[in-house]
Amino acid sequence: MLAGTPNFLAKYVNGADVGNSGVFEAADNSIGLGTTTPFDRLHIRYDNNTGDFTGLAVQNTNGGALAYSGMLFYDHTNALTQFQGYNNSTHEYRINNIAKSGGQFDGSINFMIGGTSRLFVGSNGNIGIGTSTPGAALDVSRTGSFFVAATSYPTALNDAPFFVTRVAYGSPSLPAAVSVGNLLGVFGAIGYDGTQFSAVQAGMSALAAENWTHTTRGSALMFATTPVGAMDAAIAQMSILPNGNVGIGTPRNPVSGLPTATDKLQVVGDIRVGTTGTNGCIKDFSGTGIVGTCSSDRRLKKNITPFGPTLDKVTALQPVHYFWRVREFPGRHFGDSQAAGLIAQEVERVLPELVETDSDGYKAVNYSQLPLLTIQAVKELKAENDALKQRVAELERLDPQALTHRIAELERLVGVLLTAARR
Repeated sequence: MLAGTPNFLAKYVNGADVGNSGVFEAADNSIGLGTTTPFDRLHIRYDNNTGDFTGLAVQNTNGGALAYSGMLFYDHTNALTQFQGYNNSTHEYRINNIAKSGGQFDGSINFMIGGTSRLFVGSNGNIGIGTSTPGAALDVSRTGSFFVAATSYPTALNDAPFFVTRVAYGSPSLPAAVSVGNLLGVFGAIGYDGTQFSAVQAGMSALAAENWTHTTRGSALMFATTPVGAMDAAIAQMSILPNGNVGIGTPRNPVSGLPTATDKLQVVGDIRVGTTGTNGCIKDFSGTGIVGTCSSDRRLKKNITPFGPTLDKVTALQPVHYFWRVREFPGRHFGDSQAAGLIAQEVERVLPELVETDSDGYKAVNYSQLPLLTIQAVKELKAENDALKQRVAELERLDPQALTHRIAELERLVGVLLTAARR
């Protein structure tokens, strides 16, 4: 019979003899497989450079939906605290910390590198990247910048990374539709004030602009900041409404909570354009300057023709005071104070080129052209005035007798005209 070596587990080396196996038990009861100096309670040592072996294999031959192969962990009280393994049916790899304290699950899962937490899952479900005390569902903590990056290689138009928030009121088991004014998502900025982190002091939020259904999902965007010297929550300063209207400094509807903007751009406050001095220009759709300091260099223009006579047309226009029909046309958001302007139909009779008709059939006046027409009318008045001055000068050069005779002749002609008019 072959003799064995102390501390080695015995095995049959042939049909009759017992010798040494590869399993060694050290003096402290540590077990070594392939080594006589185990570093831990179980130490498996081998030499392989092909990747065929990993040191430990666990297999469950059952293919049922609840068939897992893996490991169980117990604490010092013999309580089962964690399971990790592989499901043969769903191909899920599961790590399940089931440690409890006072009947509540209070364990965590911590992935560390060099003793530093890199990915942490708390008992409340919060996930920390770079922190083991996440204060939100996902909390990323690190120095430097470029915290989150999304890279894609699209194969179709508009197939690019999306950052999406999803909101359903109610509960996961019984979700409810969002209502007008409900938040759909917020991107907020918070800073450290020397003592603590602040509330959201600047950011962008999306709101439902109506009660949502399967076919109606109006939404709006609000951009908020905090004024200098204040510490209140951020105030909505600019908004984009469902119809594309943009409001800057506009108030919020007290009922729906949505900001207001009754035109494509509505500003509550002053507007400044340009970069230096007075070089700002506001243009119409064709690029023609409406107000401000606008491009007008002759070298930029062609087919230049002067205005024709406009004095009679301009003097035919009748400026009026009026009030808008606010109640009859609520969708146009007219003001209720007295206004001044022209009547489009009256302008169209003498200056049709200044009048346009919108898609609803209502007429509008291009007021930006009126100053140019006024300039032309003033030029015509000056020409008439110059002619009268010249005529008076000629009359003054005549002798008194001839002047008296001319005046008498004019009076006679006027009398004849008046008599004819009375008939």
